[in-house]
Amino acid sequence: MTTHKGKLSGQVIRGYRLLDKVASGGFSVIYRGFQLKEQRDVAVKVMLPKFIADDETVRRFEQEAQLVQELRHAHIVPIYDMWHAQDRVFIVMKWMSGGTLRDKLEGQTMLSPEATLAILEDVTQALTVAHAKNVIHRDIKPPNILFDNETNAYLSDFGLAKKLNTVKPITTQGITIGTIRYLSPEQIMDTGISPRSDIYALGITLFECLTGKHPLGEFEAELKWLAKVIRDETPPVTSFNPALPPALNDILIRATAKKSEARQASVEALLDEFRAAVL
Repeated sequence: MTTHKGKLSGQVIRGYRLLDKVASGGFSVIYRGFQLKEQRDVAVKVMLPKFIADDETVRRFEQEAQLVQELRHAHIVPIYDMWHAQDRVFIVMKWMSGGTLRDKLEGQTMLSPEATLAILEDVTQALTVAHAKNVIHRDIKPPNILFDNETNAYLSDFGLAKKLNTVKPITTQGITIGTIRYLSPEQIMDTGISPRSDIYALGITLFECLTGKHPLGEFEAELKWLAKVIRDETPPVTSFNPALPPALNDILIRATAKKSEARQASVEALLDEFRAAVL
């Protein structure tokens, strides 16, 4: 995991010493920190000051903490604390010393089917709990799958999640939410999401684990990419890695089908099929 000094490095804020900056995104940065009272490493997610006046962004931070507390699962990264301070919002989470799935893929290019299955087993547990409570993650991707020091996988970042059948939606309708390379066709066309939207992104992630490649190729201009998501089918994984079990071709092609109803009915069904193909 790459680290470097950030603007808050070295400061002690509310009992947490902020160390190096380990990640950054469109709305926030993440520091490795140390909780002085508990004497433990933590991750501190800090909303960028320029968004403090954006009610939608602040609400996403608040609902991330709320949802993680509500779901409370062994394979969802726990949140320890959250507060507003001046022009920032802080979220304190468990420190994941094993880094992210993106880190693993950059270091190894691709993973074995057995290693990919182990990750899928852990993530499926987290998503099963979320989906049972009508929570759709909407941003499953390698940077949002983290590992502890024993290589157990955890799902993180519920800031873009949506809880179905709520009177007050978590995010504004009509706005495309999520990371463009992992968006399902229904998210792009705003035709309604379901647990199968998460299955799509998970299918893309599994394909990357097994091949080191995105099934739709290298990223292009945004409009061209969105057209590919709607139009281009997922190729067989064996066309990138002939040593893979051929049964994985159909499994991942269905997981990333353009029509959501063509995908597996649940993440548990996807796991069962994947396990049967690998073991």
